[in-house]
Amino acid sequence: MSAQRSDGPTAEQIASYERDGFVIVPEYLASEEVERLLGRFGPVFEHVFETGIAPDEVNYVPGVTPPERTRQLCNVWKADRTIAATTLSARNAAFATAQIQANAQLLRAMPRHGPFHVGPQPRLDPS
Repeated sequence: MSAQRSDGPTAEQIASYERDGFVIVPEYLASEEVERLLGRFGPVFEHVFETGIAPDEVNYVPGVTPPERTRQLCNVWKADRTIAATTLSARNAAFATAQIQANAQLLRAMPRHGPFHVGPQPRLDPS
């Protein structure tokens, strides 16, 4: 099957996101790209970081954490160039940008929260 080649979400996907808070995009990645990614996640979950950089959060230790526990890696793209190429691709940026633009009204309506600074602004200049 060929991957979907779209610069942005469809009206149906936007409605799904607004209703459910997520969107499913069938066949977004080509099967070859999926296979490459699947081949990289095993080593990363064994803490083999191709770039030498660990993900921001690594919430388990291979061989120590009980197998029934969830394993979590945050920003795993930092640890592997293949995963980074997909995660940081122009295609994904264009899709996310279109999704954000479609939901800009929703984002403007969201309440804002801290941290808030009360009092004089801190000085950044040490002099």
